[in-house]
Amino acid sequence: MVKKVVCIGALLLALPYAMRAQEVKTDTVRVAQLDKIISELGDSTDIVVAGRSRSSNWFISGAIGMNGLAAEANRGYESFIKRMQPMGQISVGKWFSPLWAFRFQVGAGKLCGHSHPFNFYNMFDKVPDHTVIPEEAKPYFSEKDGVTWFHRQFAYMDFQFNLMSNVVRWFTRDEKPVNFYLFVGPGFSHTFEKQGITPDNSFSLNAGAQLDVKLSDKLSLIAELQGTIVDESFDGQIGGLSSKKNRTVEGYGGLSIGITYKFGGQKFNHYT
Repeated sequence: MVKKVVCIGALLLALPYAMRAQEVKTDTVRVAQLDKIISELGDSTDIVVAGRSRSSNWFISGAIGMNGLAAEANRGYESFIKRMQPMGQISVGKWFSPLWAFRFQVGAGKLCGHSHPFNFYNMFDKVPDHTVIPEEAKPYFSEKDGVTWFHRQFAYMDFQFNLMSNVVRWFTRDEKPVNFYLFVGPGFSHTFEKQGITPDNSFSLNAGAQLDVKLSDKLSLIAELQGTIVDESFDGQIGGLSSKKNRTVEGYGGLSIGITYKFGGQKFNHYT
């Protein structure tokens, strides 16, 4: 009788440990199976979001380059390449996933181009006749092939909000040392007064592409091609030759190279 009681007591004492061992074994098998499934399916079936660190996936970029103005009759005097002027850009942004990011960019530079002096000037001045050529502009008039041309020169600054996407990650779930980004977004452009022509403000549309070559986990070399569309009065003149179709919009764009620094690197959390 005593032996039976002792055996039953031993079994009761061992039961919790046996159940816990079985639970641990079951969990171990389940985790192993889950890891195998994840390794087979890869990132494409994961929900990927930015890491919890405040600094992760934020980046800052600086670039310098050349751009040119496309407006009025510029092409009739010289090519777009000959109209190229220096410019610079600073950008701050954040990657929310391996595919998508946003950035805010500030740019500044110079623009120039030749146009015919049959336009409207100083559209924002309160003067009775906007066709009067400003005195400060007259030294910039010249003759070529029997035609009078106005050499417009001015500085600008713009502010752009871009949605960015990594095209490389459209086709692979692995991080690559070279990436290709497309971006597009609205913005605002401002020209500064020069040659007696008043400054102008214009809403804009900015788009382009960027090549990103990783130098380290936090540093990349970038090359960017982009263009910006603005309204017709951006360069301070409206109109063109009566013999040619007038443009209702203008634009500028070019190529720049620079450096991107990624705070904390690019880190993402994966949820299956």
